[in-house]
This record gives sequence, structure tokens and C-alpha cells, in this order.
Amino acid sequence: MIAIDYTITVGNILTILGMGGGLLVGAWRLRAALDKRVNAIETAAVLKASQRELDDAKVEIARKAEQRELEGLRLEMARNYVSVTHLEAVEERMTASMKVVADEVRGLRSDILSLYKERAGAGS
Repeated sequence: MIAIDYTITVGNILTILGMGGGLLVGAWRLRAALDKRVNAIETAAVLKASQRELDDAKVEIARKAEQRELEGLRLEMARNYVSVTHLEAVEERMTASMKVVADEVRGLRSDILSLYKERAGAGS
């Protein structure tokens, strides 16, 4: 009886050890699969964060480009304003000069008419 019990006990122990080894192998494979899944999830999270940063950078670049364009337009408007102001000043000077010329022409016309009248009066 003792021999039979001993054989059953050794068989049971070997079976248990075999099952335990199978469980360990299964657990190791499960852990490897979970590690791969966790790595995939972490990689996806990093990629999403990188994509968000890239999108934010694109928006920032576009905003800065618009800002530079607005600054350029402001500078151009300021230059145009200076040009228009300069042209208005030139126009005022030209108008004043034209008035002086017109006055001189009126004076010359008056002088010519006076001379013509003197000659016409002297000739009669």
C-alpha cells in the first residue's frame, strides 16, 4: 500500500508541476502580450500628443504669418499715408504757385490792355 500511495503522490506532484509550468508559460506569454499592448497604447498616446503639438505649431506658424502680413500692411499703409501727405503738400504748393502765376498773368494782361489803349488813343 505504501508503494501505491507513493507512486500516486509522485504522479500527482509531477502532474501539478507540469500544470504549474504550463501556467507559468501561459502567464509569461500573457504578460508579453500585455506588454506589447501597453507599449502600443503608450506609442499611440505619444503619437497623439505629437500630432497635437504639430497641429498647435501649425496654428502658431499660421498666426505669426498673419501677424507679419498685417504688420506689412500697416507699414505699407503708413508709407502710403506719408506719400499722400507729401502729395497733398506738393498740391498745395502748386496751387499757391498757380495763384501767383495767375496774378502775374492778370497783371500782364492789364498792362498789355493799358498799352494797347494808350497806342489806340495816341493813334486817333
